[in-house]
Amino acid sequence: MSRIFREIVAFLSIKVFLAEFIRLGCCSPQPPFYRVHKSYTVAIDKIRMIDGNTIYIQYQTISVGETYEDEFFKMIREQK
Repeated sequence: MSRIFREIVAFLSIKVFLAEFIRLGCCSPQPPFYRVHKSYTVAIDKIRMIDGNTIYIQYQTISVGETYEDEFFKMIREQK
C-alpha cells in the first residue's frame, strides 16, 4: 500500500484554521476541537480531566481563558 504525503506549511490564525478544516470536510460542523484560550485549541476527545478552569491533556495543563469559559463549559455540559 503506497501513501502520498504532502507537507503544507501555513501560518493561519486558529479561527481561520478551524474554518478551513470544516470547509475541506475534515470534520463535521461541530469539530472535535474547541478553542479554550487565545493561544489554545484542544481536541475534545483528548481531555483527560477538567478541574475548575484547568484542562488536563496527557501531561499538559491548559487554563480556560475567561473569554472562552462560558461557551466551553456549556458545550461540555451538553455533551454529557
